[in-house]
Amino acid sequence: MPETANTKVWFITGTSSGLGLHLVKAVLARGDLVIATVRDKSKLENIEDRFPAEDSPEGQRLRVVDLDVTLGIELISRVVESAIEVWGRIDVLVNNAAYAEIGAFEELGSRAFRAMYDINVFGVIDVTNAVLPHMRERRSGTIVQVGSRLAWEAERPGRSIFASSKAAVHAFTESLASEVLPFNIHVLSFQPGGFRTEAILATPIHSVNPIRDYDDLRTRMVDRLTVATEKVLVGDPRKGMNVLVDVVRGEGKAQGNQLPRYLVLGPGAAEVVIEKCRVMQEAAQEWRWVTEDLWLDT
Repeated sequence: MPETANTKVWFITGTSSGLGLHLVKAVLARGDLVIATVRDKSKLENIEDRFPAEDSPEGQRLRVVDLDVTLGIELISRVVESAIEVWGRIDVLVNNAAYAEIGAFEELGSRAFRAMYDINVFGVIDVTNAVLPHMRERRSGTIVQVGSRLAWEAERPGRSIFASSKAAVHAFTESLASEVLPFNIHVLSFQPGGFRTEAILATPIHSVNPIRDYDDLRTRMVDRLTVATEKVLVGDPRKGMNVLVDVVRGEGKAQGNQLPRYLVLGPGAAEVVIEKCRVMQEAAQEWRWVTEDLWLDT
């Protein structure tokens, strides 16, 4: 496989649909190499229609592998080791695998939270932990953690489960970035906004344990999803993923810029983050005067 000095090897999780699939296509279009993971490609319908044919120029730069990010660090490490053997390295890890669900907290319960956190949080942790030794040994690498703007507006009803999982990823990513920077490993917290993908449009409403008092809330959540589809989810995922590739590669719209710690991108994303920061600043200032009376007495 011919490579240039600028060719990168990407390891991207959750590529069967949504932003992950669009990212794979954007990366291949730049001439880079991709290990694309899916939960179970044997169960993926029309996989040949989603990815380039193996005998095409792009298909030769792509390997699609099975990876269930909930299987634990040992099995994930084996998949990562096999992936490294393909082209000898992993330059860019993108933790994209996740799923979304909305529902009233009381109806969701801890079982639903654990199931989502296994993928959205612990899956990210295990995949990152499996790739880090390789990057640390090479003293080189880029890690992209895919968060969400919804972590900044969790106060809206029905978002406790997904928003909190992405907020955990945001916080984990911030600490990780500081720890691995001495090894020349750079970490990007990517926080996308309203990109319209089939995965987002199929977001289910949790109804396993219906409580009558929340009937009205469930109705409003259905209505809100309809409105979001028409007025909020107006971003083109292809354009968004092309910008992400620009940022990682330092070209195109990111030409001349260093990799940022945060990339807030997509319709509505910046506005949500700015508004949350304003609210928090006002809250901190409102009670700041009380702090003066809280020092230890000497």
